[in-house]
Amino acid sequence: MLFNRIVNLALSAALVFAVAGSIGPGWCGEAATPEQNLALLKRIEADLAKKPGDVTFQLQHAAIMGRLKRYEEQVAEASRLIKKDPKLREAYLILSDGQANQQRYAEALVSLDMAFKLGPPTPMLLLQKARYLRNEKRYDAAIETVNKVIAAEPSNVDAYKCRSACYFHLKGPCEEALRDMDKVVSLNPLDAAAKSLVDDLKRELKTKGSSSASPAK
Repeated sequence: MLFNRIVNLALSAALVFAVAGSIGPGWCGEAATPEQNLALLKRIEADLAKKPGDVTFQLQHAAIMGRLKRYEEQVAEASRLIKKDPKLREAYLILSDGQANQQRYAEALVSLDMAFKLGPPTPMLLLQKARYLRNEKRYDAAIETVNKVIAAEPSNVDAYKCRSACYFHLKGPCEEALRDMDKVVSLNPLDAAAKSLVDDLKRELKTKGSSSASPAK
């Protein structure tokens, strides 16, 4: 179904948050294997055993819980850090990520907005907010947010995918959804799924136009 394919394409790229004091390149990256994440957890726990009060290590531990899909622990640890220091921006980001992983998008938005109050959002974080808004079916707000991402990063493929999905949710097959998906293809000509969706959207719009032009019987 065209609707599901557009939505799935927009969801295909997961974002991860980087917190201060990372322990190495990709220490909590989306491409890490479960084995690598477990190895990182052991390393973080060893650091915490030496310095149990170190906030950076505590943040890293909370974040790695998310990569291990231990979302309740991720949320609980981030919440404890916030209770100790309500101005700890990274903890709100980790909390938001955990809440979203539990599909608690309304709460994730609140946590993300708290992080934004403590520091300016990056385009990556704005895109994450747009996705949460979309999951809450607040499509107009999601489009308004993703517009800021595109203004800052005109070549952000995921932003165009997200906006295309929002337009599709609002209007069904439409010129706006097609335009954004076409932009995805122009930025990434190897994206076969996006190419297929462009073709299907064009076909749907052509059929829709033909139906509208047909005289009433």
